[in-house]
This record gives sequence, structure tokens and C-alpha cells, in this order.
Amino acid sequence: MKTEDQLLIVLMKLKLNLRDTDLAHRFCVNRPTISNFFHTLVHALHKMLSDREVNECFPSQLKCKGSLPKFFEDFSSARASMDAIETTQDIPTHMANQAMAYSMYKSRHTVKAVTCVAPNGALTFCSMLYPGSTSDVAIVRHSQVLRKFKAGDLILAVKGFTIHDQLPQGVCLNIPAFLST
Repeated sequence: MKTEDQLLIVLMKLKLNLRDTDLAHRFCVNRPTISNFFHTLVHALHKMLSDREVNECFPSQLKCKGSLPKFFEDFSSARASMDAIETTQDIPTHMANQAMAYSMYKSRHTVKAVTCVAPNGALTFCSMLYPGSTSDVAIVRHSQVLRKFKAGDLILAVKGFTIHDQLPQGVCLNIPAFLST
């Protein structure tokens, strides 16, 4: 099978959470073959996207300004957009792990990571995975992503990133206004 088809299988499994038997039927292969593709390519993707490689290419403020899209004009010092991604996982067998993996926000068991994307759309940071109950703020603190920012940088984030107290000197955070309870 072509590498492109193998990658399509992996992406379909990740995005749609399809079972191996379903994918095997769709691609006319047996179930162990699907499992083998998935494990092989996920390990390869992990190597390509590991902290060592992806997180080393955090662009400078100058590079960000040089590739700034027009709709970022009002945020000319933006160096990254920060968000958390969350995806479902199987229910852990141990009760303590079940409690940690349960996301109240998603109402199911999940894992999550914090990502940063440069204004030009390049992925510049992806944290390791954390249990679904872990707050976005705790992941930012533990991953130490804020060390990559310098004075004069602007981080764009969603309302859950109340990380003002963690920002390095001279780094600004722009989050939408929201009502506190």
C-alpha cells in the first residue's frame, strides 16, 4: 500500500476515531495491517514532531513580522497563537487514572496538549500530552513554553489562558474579554 494511503488511514483514525476493523474494510486489508500502519506511522510522526525538533524552530520576532498575514496588522508584535487541543481516549482501567483523564469540559475521557502556532500558520510548539482534567494554565506552567518568548512579544490566546502572572518580563498576552464568575 502507498505511504500516502497509510498516512490517510492514520489521520482518519486520529480525526474520526474509527475502529481498525472499519478501516480494514474500507481499505481492503486485514485488521492487524491497520494496527501495524497506525503504530509505525504514529511513532514516525512522534519522532518528527517531538519537542527536540519542532520546539527548536520557534521563529524570532523578526521572522514573524516578515511573514505576517494582512489580518494580523493590529497584532504586529504577535509571535504565537496559543491554544489547547483535546482528544478522546479509551477509559483507563485504574480508577485514579479515570478521574485524571475525565474532562468536565468535554464530558468524556481525554488527553490534551498546548500548542503554539506562528502568525504564518507554522506549528512552533506542541507540549506533551496531559490527562484531560489538567488545566491549560497548568500545562503552560509545566511545559515551560513561556521561556521561548522575549520582551516585546505578544501571545494571542483564548479566554482560558489566564497566565498573566507567568509571563516573562515584557511579554504581553491578548485574550478576549470575558465575564468572570
